[in-house]
Amino acid sequence: MSTKPEGAYMTITGHLSELRTRIIRSILSLCLAFGICYFFQDYIFSLLLVHSSGLQLITVSPTELFMEELKTAFLSGVFLSSPVMLYQLCAFLWPGLKANERRYLFNGLMIGSGLFLLGMSFAYYAIIPAALDFLTGLTITGVKPMFTLNNYMSFVWTFLVLFGLAFQVPVLLSLLALIGLVKPQSLRSKRKYCVLIIFIVSAILTPPDVVSQILMAVPLLVLYEIGIWGAEIAGRYRRKS
Repeated sequence: MSTKPEGAYMTITGHLSELRTRIIRSILSLCLAFGICYFFQDYIFSLLLVHSSGLQLITVSPTELFMEELKTAFLSGVFLSSPVMLYQLCAFLWPGLKANERRYLFNGLMIGSGLFLLGMSFAYYAIIPAALDFLTGLTITGVKPMFTLNNYMSFVWTFLVLFGLAFQVPVLLSLLALIGLVKPQSLRSKRKYCVLIIFIVSAILTPPDVVSQILMAVPLLVLYEIGIWGAEIAGRYRRKS
């Protein structure tokens, strides 16, 4: 087997044709996943509405429920089809990468996917219930809390996606260290500034109660420390290569 990247022998037209094929397959997988999720939308809705017990959800337009069904099926379809889309991405990039670069890509995608699911799970089981308990506990005489289905679902999806992305910190720091943009020593020396930034971001993204802010800040601090460790390993690989 040749050690040269296979992608080096492809013309620009060949690359574009390959990219088009990968995109079409990704879109088809998303459409199939969308159809499956729409068929099982009652089950998906029941999972997303599990924290709404005690809340009175309403719709304020004839199309709101239908649009929420479409949005939920689409977002769920993105997650369901993500393995196929990630595979298509790897298949497109794979021929043009060296052996160590392929290993970095594969490990990064696997770890990043796992951390994304972990972040979503943390938001689902810890953050969303705590945030809803605090927000619904705010009462004013004569004001009865009522939420539209759109408000509630947007609230849930926002937290799921935000925490999934927030849990990518170790992968991001490791990647930056791998390409030489950051060093573990600088990450350690600037730890106090990062702690401040993390608490500021947590205060912005979470409801204005201390519990929710701590529930988001503490995992981010842990992930930052894991990111420093990952950057150290990535830096060693970079020096070797």
